[in-house]
Amino acid sequence: FIQDALKRKEKEEKIREFEFFMIDWITSSTKDKYFFSRAKSLGINVENYRQVIMIQELENNHRFTVEDLEFIRSIQSLHPDIIISRWGQDKLILVVPLIDQLVLKTELENLILHVKRKIKIMSAVGIGGISEINDLTIGFNQAERALKVSKKTKRIVFERELLFDLIIHSLPKETRDQYIERTVFALKNETELLNNLRIWFRENQSMKNTAEKLHIHKNTLTYRLQKVEELTGLSISKIHD
Repeated sequence: FIQDALKRKEKEEKIREFEFFMIDWITSSTKDKYFFSRAKSLGINVENYRQVIMIQELENNHRFTVEDLEFIRSIQSLHPDIIISRWGQDKLILVVPLIDQLVLKTELENLILHVKRKIKIMSAVGIGGISEINDLTIGFNQAERALKVSKKTKRIVFERELLFDLIIHSLPKETRDQYIERTVFALKNETELLNNLRIWFRENQSMKNTAEKLHIHKNTLTYRLQKVEELTGLSISKIHD
């Protein structure tokens, strides 16, 4: 029992040391001789790695354990040289060499499916762009940004896919709150109208498709959208609004 406890403690200390190295690797803008010496001692050729992926547990306040890491490493088929580390307690960071992006997405989907079955958790996944050699900081920031969107959309998100989301997530909360107040705040207690408006946008402002999705007559939808206009003071027929 004591031997098992000592072995586990030694393993956890090595993992913590590795995690500290990962923090320096990802967040430091400059790399000194000591950094490259640490990388060499860990058997890592940092120049091979070009992309950062972040995974976060969504629902059950799960904390990734040593056993979770070992399981994920054993089943992953993204790349034989992939590096997987905890980032905090509820996130994982994956650093990979150059991989075909379609293959990357397919293999990540398979990995997340296996994790869901084995560990019983749902995960969000954000993928940064391909970084310059020895500079993963930008890719890390991109992966974090994509992860925020993935948590909402419940799908794997490449940062390069972000369009309007790119603007939204760069705005301070105060600005976003003010925007809501000036637009749809009047609908906050109008659950039905807000849902109708959301689906109308999702169906690209198609009255026919929206009415079908809501199982209502087009005239009913027209009436409800007119009610939205009255409450918000905005017109659905004006592109700016």
